Amino acid sequence: MKKLLPLFLILASCNQAKDQWVLQSYDRNKGYIFVRNGVEYETTCLATGRPTLGAPPNQTADTNPDALPPDIAHDETDCGDVLLYLHKPVPSLRQVGGSILVFTEVEEKNYKLEFEIKHAK
Repeated sequence: MKKLLPLFLILASCNQAKDQWVLQSYDRNKGYIFVRNGVEYETTCLATGRPTLGAPPNQTADTNPDALPPDIAHDETDCGDVLLYLHKPVPSLRQVGGSILVFTEVEEKNYKLEFEIKHAK
């Protein structure tokens, strides 16, 4: 039994990496590469900000988890907050629709970054 426990722990730790998004690399001109389950996703920064409902002055926060950020990105650096996770699993990153990844900043509730998948291999 003692010999099986280390093997079980190794297998359990390998399984934890499965289904996690990892920020593999960043290039200011080309964008961000995320990896999940052995597939590389080349992405570019598309939008940032806090989703809202309604028009001013009656705007309220859109707390729908699928709400996309409102501000179009002008540069890849607009999504630079995700760089804290370079070579690490990215919490709160999920795929919305077929070609969009959304990162929700946990500390700043409802602040989101949106990445468009350009290529997967």
